[in-house]
Amino acid sequence: MSLNRSCELVSISKTAYYYKSKKCSGNKEIEDYLKFLAKEHKRWGFNKMMLKAKLEEKPWNHKRVYRIYCKLGLNIRIKPRKRTPKGEAKMLFQPVSSNVCWSADFMSDVLLCGDKFRTFNVIDDYNR
Repeated sequence: MSLNRSCELVSISKTAYYYKSKKCSGNKEIEDYLKFLAKEHKRWGFNKMMLKAKLEEKPWNHKRVYRIYCKLGLNIRIKPRKRTPKGEAKMLFQPVSSNVCWSADFMSDVLLCGDKFRTFNVIDDYNR
């Protein structure tokens, strides 16, 4: 069977048939470099390591270096924030008679004409 016919049956192009992947030979060099930096500087993340590589004029693509960085498991764990547990709801104090507990509050509002005004409200909690 011809190559054209067989590629047509499998639904691939001839260029895909002839494609040869280029195995990255420089990955080992990048791995060694990242391991060395991780050993020397324990708190350095990817950005600092990549900046150091650029300063030393390494010809590596940052996406390739990041892929290898993640594959090596060098990602620094970010500690989650500690959340304070919510307290139990407390029952509100209900006064037994008038003049035991008073509440005060400031309020503000705007009239239709645009004038602002503030009020000072004082309320007896027993009978409002």
